[in-house]
Amino acid sequence: MGTISKGDAELRLSGNGDEQMNKLHLDILIGESTRAAKAIDDMVSNQNKLLPTGFALMTTGYAYALNYGGTIKADIGTINATAINNMNNLIIMFPLIIFVFMVYYLDVAAEYYSMGGYKKFVDERINKIFEDNLLLPWETMIAPKRHKDIMRIFVEIMILLIIAYTSYNSYSLVRNKYGQSYGYLAISLSIVIILILGCCHLHKYRSFDKIYELLKDKHKTNSE
Repeated sequence: MGTISKGDAELRLSGNGDEQMNKLHLDILIGESTRAAKAIDDMVSNQNKLLPTGFALMTTGYAYALNYGGTIKADIGTINATAINNMNNLIIMFPLIIFVFMVYYLDVAAEYYSMGGYKKFVDERINKIFEDNLLLPWETMIAPKRHKDIMRIFVEIMILLIIAYTSYNSYSLVRNKYGQSYGYLAISLSIVIILILGCCHLHKYRSFDKIYELLKDKHKTNSE
């Protein structure tokens, strides 16, 4: 993950005039770089479990609701009207459930992108002490590719399709149950949900560069 041991660092620093100060500074930077790397690893690992697990649970519940709700005819003799009504309400609310889940998911993603920007800044400070590209942070290497990840784009398109599909079902049920005007309200809410998720998505990607540039400017100001 682009880290360096303290022993190797001190060996590289031997012979510098202000060795003690450099070692102290370096110890702090190495500790911060290691902490940031571990935090990124933990958050990415948790997200890799969260997304498939969350969608598996939601789609299972949604498929059950579709089977026994209003969009597919149910056997009234075995399922009472209250249960069917509850299933229909779940179908109507499902776009909002996805929205809450995705906002949380993107917020966590923005956090580890921000941590990536912080680690890039710290690693560059370590490189500056050595006057060499001793560390090549993985965040720097993946930064130009993070908008071109085919699997990531595929997953995001699938999420949009799921939102569109569930929004249409929600609109149909609301229209049939409460009238066309409420149906338009439901579809308008779905459009707002998609727009907000788009903004959260952009915020996630911009977090990396935003934190990195902020730290650079702050360090430059403190050095002057």
